[in-house]
Amino acid sequence: MSQPRAHTQTLASLYPINQFSLLEAILSTSTAKAHSEFNNQNLEQLISEEQIRERIKELGEEIAQDYEGKNPLLIGVLKGACIFISDLLRAIDIKLGIEFMAISSYGSSTRTSGEVPRG
Repeated sequence: MSQPRAHTQTLASLYPINQFSLLEAILSTSTAKAHSEFNNQNLEQLISEEQIRERIKELGEEIAQDYEGKNPLLIGVLKGACIFISDLLRAIDIKLGIEFMAISSYGSSTRTSGEVPRG
């Protein structure tokens, strides 16, 4: 008795890899809609993207100067700091470490207490 033939078409054959990675190709086909406050039409931009980029560059230069010859450790609080820490890391031109930590004000509840316990 012969085994049924497995489906052999790979994701790579469905999504040709040229300028995009396979992951980007898969993600770009998603139709998921995420609720976000950033879609709120009443939001007003206070600081431009260019101003943020410039300040991150300045911070990176200051940190590199202040910690030259040392081995600093950047610690980011998940999930909010992930993008910022990534940008800052690229702006610091010295050897350093990076770690992330998760904290919660929920504890065992389903509602936030508004306070993060010290530990």
